[in-house]
Amino acid sequence: GSEDGFASFVDPSVGARHETHLDLSELGEGRHTIVARVQNVQGEQACAVSEFLVDRTLPTLQLDAPLEDEQVCTDRVAFQGRALGTIETSTRSTALKAWFGSELGVPDEPPYVSIDPHGTFAGTIVVPDGGGQLNVGFWDASGNLTCAHRNVIAPVAASSDLSALVTPGLISPNA
Repeated sequence: GSEDGFASFVDPSVGARHETHLDLSELGEGRHTIVARVQNVQGEQACAVSEFLVDRTLPTLQLDAPLEDEQVCTDRVAFQGRALGTIETSTRSTALKAWFGSELGVPDEPPYVSIDPHGTFAGTIVVPDGGGQLNVGFWDASGNLTCAHRNVIAPVAASSDLSALVTPGLISPNA
């Protein structure tokens, strides 16, 4: 699909507004400057300059832990790795989240994880009974998303009725 941008110019003295369609699909990645010059019927001129960033590159996400199909003995699993954004992540916010379930089912409020200046992150998350797919998603400053996944195997919550775990007749009292 094409990338569209709209520029809007307003003359506050008369409240006039003009919008222009901009095709951004041919612009390369990086910083760009747009200059708008206007002139009214009396010959008065004005100029406005604005900078913007084109960033279509997915960020890099390296998930070092847990390993694929890692078995955990508790209800939590630790995860860690490196997240590297693209172009100018220092000027805008980035986000790293972790959740269990479908990659497309990003919860509205999953825990956010801090990323240090070198891109490293670490956290822990509660594992559902039996385990599941751990997803770690990293959004760079431009909103580009990269996900990493690991299957985590966890125990099912222990039954409070231990008699259900014993099959009668398998243990002989005379053995």
